[in-house]
Amino acid sequence: MHHQKAARERGTALFIAVYITMLVFGLMIASSSISLGSYNSHRSSVERTRAHFLADAGLSDALVNLRSGGTGAIGSAGYQAAYGGGTFWVEATDIGDGRTSLISTADIGTERVLIQMITESEDSPLHLQYGLFGDEGVLIDSGCLVNSYDSTAGGYVGWNMGSDAHVGSNHGIEIKTGSKIAGDATAGPGDKVSTEYGSTVTGTSSSASELVELPAIDVPAIPSSGSYILSNKSKTLPSGDYHFSSFYVESGARLTVTGPATLVLDEVFLSGSRFFCDTTNGPVKVYCTGKVSIESGSRWGPLNKNPSDLVFLISSKDDVLIASGSDSYGVFYAPNAKVILESGSDIFGGVTAKEIEMQSGSDVHWDSSMGDGGAGGDGHQVVLWRVLSAAEKKLIDHGYAD
Repeated sequence: MHHQKAARERGTALFIAVYITMLVFGLMIASSSISLGSYNSHRSSVERTRAHFLADAGLSDALVNLRSGGTGAIGSAGYQAAYGGGTFWVEATDIGDGRTSLISTADIGTERVLIQMITESEDSPLHLQYGLFGDEGVLIDSGCLVNSYDSTAGGYVGWNMGSDAHVGSNHGIEIKTGSKIAGDATAGPGDKVSTEYGSTVTGTSSSASELVELPAIDVPAIPSSGSYILSNKSKTLPSGDYHFSSFYVESGARLTVTGPATLVLDEVFLSGSRFFCDTTNGPVKVYCTGKVSIESGSRWGPLNKNPSDLVFLISSKDDVLIASGSDSYGVFYAPNAKVILESGSDIFGGVTAKEIEMQSGSDVHWDSSMGDGGAGGDGHQVVLWRVLSAAEKKLIDHGYAD
């Protein structure tokens, strides 16, 4: 009897031990499954984040390619680019009206991310496309230089002096002895580029097939505040819109205009003074409706030295005289006036006018970044950026969406 009872107790204890062991084992399996699920979820999240950054980086590369004259496409579904432990490719599609669709697909691990960017082409205004353009002719006297540099790459130093300048006209271009155009010269239809002994055009000399239209200037309507005169002191003009019947910045004075700003000036006189612009928050446009006189020793331009941040839009028919010693940054557009650059004047930017005369020893350094829409500009602006689902991508592939 005693032996039977002991056997039953041992059986019960064994059953309990086995039960507890199975329970613990089950809990271990459950815990392992939870840990594995958590690990997989974390890994998936990390891979998706990395794929997102890779797809976005792919779009950045495609945009640089597009802005450099390429199609914007990178690789393909069958020939993907490898980077950062993943692969990607970018499809580029012209969707009309100057717009391009870029779709970047990135794969990392088991995760795939698709991002779309749509860009819109933005042509440069005429006055930013040329170092010099004279509707009725361009005269470059002896010892002058027209060349290029890129303000976005740095200052005007040896390695940044280029030969991409463009001089154009709807009539003839005359280049006197010892002058140099580091770039192209294009005369009007039926006219020619005339060069004297010792003058140089490093690029092509040709005649255009059609005339270039100089758009009229639309002067904004801003109530006049009368005259503005600054004598022998420094002053800052806050951001805003201004109209002055006469605008004098006299010798020894320094005026800094804070952008964004629009100035309508009926008369302009810079008399050996300083006219600068702080364009950190936006550019400055100066509309000149009457006489413009920039006398010897004057300096003007944006503090950041990006010429396209300061544009003089001159609607009057009076000759515009830029005196010797004027070493400055900015762009002049005077479709109704003759612009005269006196000997020794030095402009970083460009001049487009009815007629242009460069007197001996004057220089113009065209900022090549302006040819893409201005400093910082690029000819392709991003108008849409979005993450796509696989279903949205299929709709685009079948032509049901952009």
